[in-house]
Amino acid sequence: MQDAHNFEVLKPIGKINQNMKFEAADITSLIDDAMSGDGIRRMG
Repeated sequence: MQDAHNFEVLKPIGKINQNMKFEAADITSLIDDAMSGDGIRRMG
């Protein structure tokens, strides 16, 4: 029973980790855009 409970607790953590990976990829692409100058024009 305890293992099943632990699994239920870990499932949302896995979702959070996936979201963080997507956000990190977005941040990386924003930095790449800024380095090339495209991001600055888009934001400004």
